Amino acid sequence: MSLFDDCTPTLTPIPRKICAFNIGQVAKLAFWDASKPSPFTSTTILTAAGWTAAVTDDDNPVIVSNRLNNFVIPNSERVETAADTNANAMPELLRGGNVMASGNIRSVSPAEYAAYLSLIPFSQVDVGESNLAFAMINSANEIIFNPTAASLGFDAYALFIGSPSAVAELGGNSLAAINFMMLSDWFKGAQKGQIAFDFLRTYPLAA
Repeated sequence: MSLFDDCTPTLTPIPRKICAFNIGQVAKLAFWDASKPSPFTSTTILTAAGWTAAVTDDDNPVIVSNRLNNFVIPNSERVETAADTNANAMPELLRGGNVMASGNIRSVSPAEYAAYLSLIPFSQVDVGESNLAFAMINSANEIIFNPTAASLGFDAYALFIGSPSAVAELGGNSLAAINFMMLSDWFKGAQKGQIAFDFLRTYPLAA
């Protein structure tokens, strides 16, 4: 993300904080094809009827993950040039750096693993281009999505799903790593809404 696209920048007042905006503990992810019309509106993404239609859509079905462990999105970092030859030895800020979202899938099944693999081509249609949109559902049954995007989701780039680990501990769970890249400014336009039904107990649907 370039921080200097606007040749005539203006100062934007920071709104007073009334309620804290916390993403919360991300429990599940929902993915869909961003190259096709969105399966949701800003209203239907919160309703049972909207999700019933979206996950059963033949043209652009929404794929919901099982519960994730340790899902995190780190802070974006500054990308800059070396400062040695600049005025006052100050670095030149170029842009914000992209971030890698990551988590673990516990006790992944072969069928579940194959389903994650099917998402990969959508996440890298070319280098730096993705048709994979996603939203996050947290443990409070809230969804974090992007109503400013045509897809209503965030872009996921270069998704990777690792093969499951084999553990030495008796009764230990195998873990498969999942990660993907996000743009530095992914949070711009984010919105959180309360889902009107028990999403975490409903999706994904039983086979």
